[in-house]
Amino acid sequence: MDILLDKAFVFIGLRFLLFWFGLVVLWVVCVLLSAHGKQTIVKKLIKIVVVTGGVFVASWLTLFWLDGYFTDKRLKTFAHGQIQSLDITFEGRKMEVRDPTVIREFWSIICSARKVWAHHSGPVDKITLFLPEIGYTYSLGKDSQVTDEFWLTWMSYPGSNPDRGYIANVKHFRSPELTTWLRRNDLVSPKWKKPNNSL
Repeated sequence: MDILLDKAFVFIGLRFLLFWFGLVVLWVVCVLLSAHGKQTIVKKLIKIVVVTGGVFVASWLTLFWLDGYFTDKRLKTFAHGQIQSLDITFEGRKMEVRDPTVIREFWSIICSARKVWAHHSGPVDKITLFLPEIGYTYSLGKDSQVTDEFWLTWMSYPGSNPDRGYIANVKHFRSPELTTWLRRNDLVSPKWKKPNNSL
């Protein structure tokens, strides 16, 4: 469900610019028709724009909410012990986590973390998270500017082609607890371990 919703959300989002371009064209047409005294046609066009725009915006907002709901629900299943293995790759090193308690702790930290709004920065020093049981691959990166801030992105799923660059932002959040967890499990760059450095 989350894959389907995410694809639909991206599909509509990519057509957002086309939608606004269409509105501009219709506005120009309405201005030209008004200048020629064809008010009846203009009123009909305005109704079409309002209805079409309302449906478009309502669909986009609904998909936005549903996508977030089902994505959060999936992460919570990870936190509640539905995943028994997790492969973490960082700077050429691979760590295979097979302790369900550790895996639950990791995903619980992410689920309980406070979401933040995106800003003019991005993820760096990424860690790849692969869940062998379901074939999902995520990427976790620290924010390039803000201390204890992270980006969790969804990179691939069974049957997808990671080379196509399909990446969806899952959660942008702040969590000092995750910083501690990563340091405890030696999943940080040596430069992050220096005092007063952010992860």
